[in-house]
Amino acid sequence: MRVKSLKFRVVVWFVTLLIPILLLFSIALYYFFSQNFITKQKNHLRNRAIDIIEKNIQTSQNSTKLNLNSLGKLSVALYQNGKLISKSPKFTKNDLKEFQKHSKSSFFIIDNGETLEIYYRYPIQNISDGVLLLKKEGVDDEVENLVDTLLFLNPLLLLLLVIVLYTIIEKTISPIRNASKMASQTAIDNLPKPLEVPKNDDEIKDLILAFNKMVKRLDDGIRQMERFNSDVSHELRTPLTVMQGEIDIALRKDRDASNLKKTLLIISQEAYRLRELVENLLFLSRHSPESIRKNFKPIYADEILIDTIHQIEPMLKEKNLNLNIERLEPSEIMSSSSLLHTLFRNLLDNAIKYTPKGKEITISIFYDKHLYFRISDEGIGIANDKIKNITERFYRVDEARSRQIPGFGLGLSIVSKIVSLHKGKLNIQSQENIGTDIEVIL
Repeated sequence: MRVKSLKFRVVVWFVTLLIPILLLFSIALYYFFSQNFITKQKNHLRNRAIDIIEKNIQTSQNSTKLNLNSLGKLSVALYQNGKLISKSPKFTKNDLKEFQKHSKSSFFIIDNGETLEIYYRYPIQNISDGVLLLKKEGVDDEVENLVDTLLFLNPLLLLLLVIVLYTIIEKTISPIRNASKMASQTAIDNLPKPLEVPKNDDEIKDLILAFNKMVKRLDDGIRQMERFNSDVSHELRTPLTVMQGEIDIALRKDRDASNLKKTLLIISQEAYRLRELVENLLFLSRHSPESIRKNFKPIYADEILIDTIHQIEPMLKEKNLNLNIERLEPSEIMSSSSLLHTLFRNLLDNAIKYTPKGKEITISIFYDKHLYFRISDEGIGIANDKIKNITERFYRVDEARSRQIPGFGLGLSIVSKIVSLHKGKLNIQSQENIGTDIEVIL
């Protein structure tokens, strides 16, 4: 057992606490047992003294006599006015000396090693200055036997409890050890399998469930990262290839100003696409939710929505789209103006991109215990089996058709993250070739 291990420390703590408890228990048991032994012996001798006085002492006008019959193993002596009146054969001078030595005690015990001698002095009420002295010898020392038993059983009990505790701890921490071993061997290319969940509903089960959930999150994260890396490299390669191609063509031979301007325009557009991609990726990756929420303050979401609408008006006019504002009410919320602007801009951009010319987009914003923003379009729609994936990074429903529409597939992923930062809900309903309805609740 390792000295620094949890198992060793628990056993040490247990033994450290158990030894004083066993010691206190033994002392208490010894005290109560010894008191009970003394009380029992004292009552026994008192009852025997009363019985002897009633049955074996004969008194007359001038004399008192002790009948020595039926005394059993007791040694008895009758004193009156400090003089020995009568005694049993077993009552010796040494016994008298012991009584004189303990003249102030009516009851005392002398330990002879293997057995005890018990002495009892009982005053006789109906005899003037009469005292009955009783001695009981050969009494088994039950208290000493108890001490010997405790000295033998306590270490044995302590050892047994330590073994039981060790077994329980070993069984208890076995899942923890397995989880620790799995965690130490975990790598991106070597994820562990889920651990077996214990049947008992306790903290260990919670730990194993949390570990299994962590492994699953790691697995999902690694898969998402692999896809993310693949998608990012693809998305970056396209504009870079276009830019490099235009530059190479421009450098092959002298070109007039109009051709150079056209080349620079293409490079500018691709550079803008790269910048937009980088900004979106930075938004998805930077800052923790806690640090973002610390900067929330009361703002009116409806005002930010109006500003966003003004910015997208050229895009609406270009596609001849009608923007119908169905409901617009003052809506104050704890948030960030940049986050709300990004949310509204991405949802409006998506609706404009995927709605054919001449169609209609409808929006509503109001506050009823929560902020509600709804946007509906008459666009190309999304198949039901693909709605669950559209908030993933770089996901585009129909790659062949989506390539004709500018974008990276990051818009709804950003919207989903903003909604999550507000601990809200994102509800999406759509039908192919009919349109899409999105509801944001913050």
